[in-house]
Amino acid sequence: MTLAVLVALALVALPTLVVVVEVLAASTRSARATPVVDPSLRVAVLVPAHDEAGGIGATLATITPQLRAGDRVVVVADNCTDDTAAVARAAGADVFERADLARVGKSFAIASGVTYLAADEPDIVIIVDADCRVEVGAIDALRAAAVERPAQAAYVMRAPEGAPPARLLSELLFLVRNLVRPLGLSRLGLPCLLTGAGMAFPWPLIRGAPLSSGSVVEDLQLAIDLAADGTPPRFCSGARVTSAFPSADAAAAAQQTRWLWGVLRTMAQAPRLVAAAVRHRQPALIGLALELLVPPFSLLFPSWALVVMAAVVAGFVDGAWWPLVAAAAGATSCALAIVVAWARFARDRVPLSVLLGAPIYALPALRAALVAMVRRRQKWNRTARD
Repeated sequence: MTLAVLVALALVALPTLVVVVEVLAASTRSARATPVVDPSLRVAVLVPAHDEAGGIGATLATITPQLRAGDRVVVVADNCTDDTAAVARAAGADVFERADLARVGKSFAIASGVTYLAADEPDIVIIVDADCRVEVGAIDALRAAAVERPAQAAYVMRAPEGAPPARLLSELLFLVRNLVRPLGLSRLGLPCLLTGAGMAFPWPLIRGAPLSSGSVVEDLQLAIDLAADGTPPRFCSGARVTSAFPSADAAAAAQQTRWLWGVLRTMAQAPRLVAAAVRHRQPALIGLALELLVPPFSLLFPSWALVVMAAVVAGFVDGAWWPLVAAAAGATSCALAIVVAWARFARDRVPLSVLLGAPIYALPALRAALVAMVRRRQKWNRTARD
């Protein structure tokens, strides 16, 4: 029994150690370097959109004022049944309408958009989701960061005003995953994964990238594919892209389940990155492989709870209590990492009471995680907006 507990302890301790190191690295204060922007580099902002007529105008309004001479924004109206294309054109965007019910998904929309851009090749392509807001300065920051390698902006999701504690907890955990941990990797000199909106690519790289994966986590899959080819993404902390969680519980649960389903299945590709590290002589890719092995927090914390309970049983059965001490220390370290991240990055938005009630508020996320482990999610279902 004790041996089984030790094996489980090791499996959970490794991703926890990765999180702790990342959070501590991100929490150290560091002077922000001013990006050197080459205004001659032409940017194309690609916006894949499926039935986003209600919100795409607001998204484009945050992008177009940041464009320089020679830049453009292209909206891919993908299998739309509403007025997305018309609204985008009225907002000044170039629009490509795509109708292909046999190849449905964001990755296919992006691939078709890149093909459309080939008629007038830009230097850098930035991908922004149709429900996002691009903060001032983000386009130039990505223009500077993605000259030779892919770059990922700090993409965070906000809970709507008056949201319940469970949604505020989701905001915190999303912030830790998409901002705190990539920032820690960056300060350690390591690459990061792609997290969706705010992805930027040099044109020669994205032109030949495997874009049509059909994955519901096409960003993660693309990051793995690019890293395996020796061009892993870098984190661009100077660029911020935001979006809002849906306020409806059903929509939020569906969104989280789709994401969890994809993430759990990309974790199995970590050995591929280790092999790439050897092949390309890039040890940093091992760090990226370790990052890929970190499960969603909605599974990591319950895993610690199971290990602690198993250690208690092992103590009574085998008389060995030190595995319980180790398990308790590991679980505490994981929790403290979240507390440190909250104190450094989120205390102005997430009340302390949300942290104290996290075990209860996280129950819906745990249910979504369990559903994601057994239910296949591949179709690009637009998340219901408010």
